[in-house]
Amino acid sequence: MKKQPLKLLLTIALLLCVAVALTSCRESLVIARIIHDQQQEEQDLDTEMKLAENDEDNTDQDENLPQKETTEATKTQNQQQVAKTSGEEKNSGQAPKTVHDNNSSNRNKADKSGSNKGKDDKNSKNKKGTKGSGNAGGGGESGGQGGKRQVYDDDGNVVDLPEDVNSVVAAGNAGVITQMLGGKDILKGSSASVTASPLAQSVFADEGLAAARSYWDGEGASPMDSASFKELLASKPDVCVGNGASFSDNQIASLKKAGIAYVSIPALDTPEHIEKAVSIIGKMLGDRSSGGGVNAKKLASDYAEYCADLTASVGRAAGNSADRCFSLYVVGWDPSATFSIPGVLQESGVAYTSAGGRPVSDYMRIGGVTDNTMSYQMSAATDYAIIPLNINVESNPSVSNGLSLLRKTDNNSFVRNSSYNLGDGSFQWIIADSEYTRECIEYSAATGGIWTPFPRVTASSGGTSVTDYGFLAGNRIVRTNLRGDYQVAVNPSGVGSWADGSCESVLECIWTAWRIAGVCSESDVRNEIRTFYSTFYRHDLSDGEIDAILAGRD
Repeated sequence: MKKQPLKLLLTIALLLCVAVALTSCRESLVIARIIHDQQQEEQDLDTEMKLAENDEDNTDQDENLPQKETTEATKTQNQQQVAKTSGEEKNSGQAPKTVHDNNSSNRNKADKSGSNKGKDDKNSKNKKGTKGSGNAGGGGESGGQGGKRQVYDDDGNVVDLPEDVNSVVAAGNAGVITQMLGGKDILKGSSASVTASPLAQSVFADEGLAAARSYWDGEGASPMDSASFKELLASKPDVCVGNGASFSDNQIASLKKAGIAYVSIPALDTPEHIEKAVSIIGKMLGDRSSGGGVNAKKLASDYAEYCADLTASVGRAAGNSADRCFSLYVVGWDPSATFSIPGVLQESGVAYTSAGGRPVSDYMRIGGVTDNTMSYQMSAATDYAIIPLNINVESNPSVSNGLSLLRKTDNNSFVRNSSYNLGDGSFQWIIADSEYTRECIEYSAATGGIWTPFPRVTASSGGTSVTDYGFLAGNRIVRTNLRGDYQVAVNPSGVGSWADGSCESVLECIWTAWRIAGVCSESDVRNEIRTFYSTFYRHDLSDGEIDAILAGRD
């Protein structure tokens, strides 16, 4: 009986030895994970090197687009796969949503280089990609066919593109950018502001613009009607470009269902957004020079460099003059609106400005001038009446037709700031959006309306008297914020609208530096306009065409 415990101990010891021996032969889970991760990193590095070889001319990253630096959609998927293998749910960041068109591929990496330099032919040859789920932003096998390109749009989507983009529909100033970067026969449809523009037809006479279909009225600021959209679908363009206004959500969904790529660009409301839109469209179009078009990526890069050089040069000439030189940019004139002060006056026709930033104001400041309307925070996305009277001391002033009144307790207004009033030496100019707006302001001034620079008058009552700028209404003064004569200039406008935001808006800075700040000459401006059109539109302007651009819109 005493031998049994000894025998049991020997048996346990033997089993432990066997277990140790077996463990020494089994692959450690920790070691296996390390090896797996190392192999995965080598595969990722190999993938990135191959992608770099296929895009060797595009070494810079685009800081405005998602997935910066080396974070490719394929790498994101591989990292997700590693986490899944190890039983952990760790992600390096969610890849942007992918929008796949019916005849496209997600095998190629999306073009996100910031430089736009070089040709696209190397990108189009990248037929192989790392396997992945195909729904995390590109790079997977599923979801498309091989041999196509991709681009990041402004919404962060990876949009599948045909290998060659040869037909585009884009409204307004987006259409102008497309024509600039694409060249011959690229723009198949746009808005009437482009297709019916005599200047645009002259500038792009040799590039097929006359054949472009007009799908939108005006500038294409709202979606086209259903009949026009059916025609667009039937024409099957390669890509449609929009900025959130020219296509409705239902129309965008219909485009994708029909296999037509949709690329969003930012609103052209700041210099940065304009350059970003040019960059996106440049990558979208690629190099079309072999077919008579343009190397869009290189031209987009040249455009960014041009903007940097011109603004730096004008900025040096203007110095800090924007801190002491003011102007008033008027967005438009509403002839059906009415301004009234009960029992005192009522005037039809109102000048107005809009809430939000405008590229014209940004470029004016580079040119040495501050747009006084941008000195005040406008709280709603609406249009505000510009009234040159001191309405803060008036009872129940009102404006019709949906316009808003901006009332300041410190008596500031769109035509007055803490230092100057319109008509003072440092605040001499109104810049109007069109010749029509200028004529309306000047008519009001000439006929004793509210835009008249009234002199100082005296009102007496009860043995006291008050003297101020304005006009008499009975025994009281209606005060004006104008302090003397001023001038009204029409903002220039070319193939693209300088004020509303286009690739030409950068020219605003040198025009303002001449016309308002007086630090450049007219010949400087004319030469710069000529250079821009020759470089980016491939057209030599006549003197008459330059005159028309400087005259602005009717």
